[in-house]
Amino acid sequence: MEELDKAVHCLNKGCVIAHATEAVFGLAARALDYEACKRVWKIKNRPFSKKFIVIFSSIEEARKYSIIDSVNEQKILETWPGHTTWVLKSKEICPFWLKDENGTLAVRVTKHSQMVSLIHRCGPLISTSANLSGCSPSENYKQVVKDLGKESLVSYVLPGETCGKTKPSIIYDGLTNKILRG
Repeated sequence: MEELDKAVHCLNKGCVIAHATEAVFGLAARALDYEACKRVWKIKNRPFSKKFIVIFSSIEEARKYSIIDSVNEQKILETWPGHTTWVLKSKEICPFWLKDENGTLAVRVTKHSQMVSLIHRCGPLISTSANLSGCSPSENYKQVVKDLGKESLVSYVLPGETCGKTKPSIIYDGLTNKILRG
């Protein structure tokens, strides 16, 4: 079975995988699978109140779950697909575990080809850096296997390459344009 097929199989079974993103290796689970998302919270030892970024493969798909404010629409669309995350108002259809107490959702439309392929076959994914709390994010396949693979914390580490970015995505507030993470 091809590597991408293995990753898709794991995700569709509700498992967590590690994979390349634009900057570092990340952990992913199907965003619409509550039990899978809970596994990522557990791996990261992260409070439920701290939500994850939801990665989409297209702007149209992101619009199904979030509202792009018309005042900032041009700026948002200029950054997508790409390495920029926007915190936007969520729509009613958005599951409770993806949005924060203010009803907002952290949204990114990726252009990482491997991630786009995963999303096309599994639906939107939650994303967070592939590391245990307090540790640095894994920057390559070997490091992720060393740090997380032996602990059986993830079901599969998908071989792949990052896009050469050196920092996690910039996060903007979609209403104020304020940088929330630089």
